[in-house]
Amino acid sequence: MADVIYKIQAPDGTILKIQGPEGATEADLQGAAEDHYAAMQKKPVEPQKAAPEVKEKPANPYANPDTVYDPVSGVPMDYGMGQTTGATLMSGAAGVLKPIAGAAQFAGINAPARALEKASKAAEQVGGTPAQAADIVGQIASPIPGVFANMLSKVTPNKVSNVLSTLGSVVDKSRLAKGAVQGAGAAAFTPTDLEGDYKDFLKEKAQQMALSGGLGAVVNKGTQLLTNPKVSEQMKMLQDMGMKYFTPGQLAGQIPFIGKSLQKAEDALTSTPLLGSIIGHGQRVATEDFNRAMGNQVLKPLGETLPKDVAAGQDMINHLYSKINGAYKSLEPKISFGNYVDPQTKTSTIARMYDASSEATKNLVPEAATKVDEALKTTFFGPLLDKYSLDGKQFRVAEMRLGEMAKTYIGSPDPIVRSQGFALRDFQESLRDELTRQNPQVGKELRSAHEAFKNYLRVEKAAALRGADEGVFSANQMRSAAESMAGRRATARGTGMSVPETQAAASVMGKGMPDSGTAGRLLTPAAMAKLFGMGSAEAGAHYMTGAVPLMTAGMMYNKPVMGALTALATKRPTIMREAGDLAAGPLSRFAGVASAEQPK
Repeated sequence: MADVIYKIQAPDGTILKIQGPEGATEADLQGAAEDHYAAMQKKPVEPQKAAPEVKEKPANPYANPDTVYDPVSGVPMDYGMGQTTGATLMSGAAGVLKPIAGAAQFAGINAPARALEKASKAAEQVGGTPAQAADIVGQIASPIPGVFANMLSKVTPNKVSNVLSTLGSVVDKSRLAKGAVQGAGAAAFTPTDLEGDYKDFLKEKAQQMALSGGLGAVVNKGTQLLTNPKVSEQMKMLQDMGMKYFTPGQLAGQIPFIGKSLQKAEDALTSTPLLGSIIGHGQRVATEDFNRAMGNQVLKPLGETLPKDVAAGQDMINHLYSKINGAYKSLEPKISFGNYVDPQTKTSTIARMYDASSEATKNLVPEAATKVDEALKTTFFGPLLDKYSLDGKQFRVAEMRLGEMAKTYIGSPDPIVRSQGFALRDFQESLRDELTRQNPQVGKELRSAHEAFKNYLRVEKAAALRGADEGVFSANQMRSAAESMAGRRATARGTGMSVPETQAAASVMGKGMPDSGTAGRLLTPAAMAKLFGMGSAEAGAHYMTGAVPLMTAGMMYNKPVMGALTALATKRPTIMREAGDLAAGPLSRFAGVASAEQPK
């Protein structure tokens, strides 16, 4: 029997073609159809391959309907380089031209400002932040304000031009003034989008210039503080002497306007328990650094410096005295001292030395003056009048006896005895002056030794003043010693020996000697327990609670940190200083432009 094709409806409604024997019943066909449908459902479906991707050719930007066009020239803003790059370039060009539009607004002409503003907005929509930055950079770098200024200087009358020139020279000397002029000038040439009449424009522009001038001044000065800090002449003088350590308050004292108030606040805090000891320790570091700097000034004529292991105070004083005596001793075989008559004044050595003794004792009380006269007669005048001449060794014996006597007297706690020592030092100075006059063959060596000796006298006197702590003197004590020995006239002129340096130190470092630590000892746990009637545990808890912030403060007032802060506040690499000077002007103009820009 032959097979035939039957059409049967599947359960899902589709028509299936089933091959079967001719004359098959409907039930047989329906069962075969269900079996065939079930087998089809289990058969995996082969995945279809994706159609190959067809890459479209880039459209011509000039034919692209989405291309943004320059609202002024009508040229596509991608310029064949991409829309972002083209928009950024166009925005920068608009920024360069904006100062012209800003200047035109002072004449009541607003069309250029509107056109350039429209161009800037269109560029920023496409270019985003790069285009916005290019606009600002273009305004800052634009040469047009300078061209206007040159044109103005050529058409102004001579008197006005002279005034402007004088003002310009004054402005150049002040970073604040220079920054203010740059900021206000940038704002003046920045276009203003203002609805209103001309008076409203002028009012708005005046406010912009005032704000921009202030910002420009702050930015210019801030740039200098960061890259090339301005160090006062006084601090520079101290650093040239070799000082490396200053407290935070002393460094802050160099800041204009508020610096001295900050330094006074630091001084005031030295009376605070415990915190005062921390600050006092920092001030002590700076004071000892100053002492060593003055000691090195003493040794400078001899070509020497203080060894690192010589501490400020009596140790330093003794070292200086020994070095100077050694310098004179080395010349002993080459010198002599006699009754020399000066051809100009017609006076003898003996007469001049008697005058020197009278000058040295004129301010002493009678009892002290008598003792000084007796000492001079025994140690110097007696040996000289015996033969009217002394060889090098004899002179050194007499002169050294005077020096040792003076050193002993100066170390006395009795002010009258100390005055006798200073009088002997004054005579010793005159004696060495005479020695230098009489020995020109070793004049250079004697002058160096004598200059060191004269410097030493001032340091020795400062270390002997009341309040000096074991020979460590304050800046104010050193100034007092230098000024008293220089005299009123030299002090008034600021030209006496060591006067400029000590006046600078007193200005930078403050007045007094750092606290010895008494305030800190008052707040130890034991002292607190006794003073306030606390238990030991309670006092210890209070002590530890206060110690946490005090430890933080202590980190600022130790030698390594003070040295680092001093270097950071006063010194910068050359390349950093030069870069800061170059950047200060553009940054001030940026502040002016940014503050005058209208929100978009």
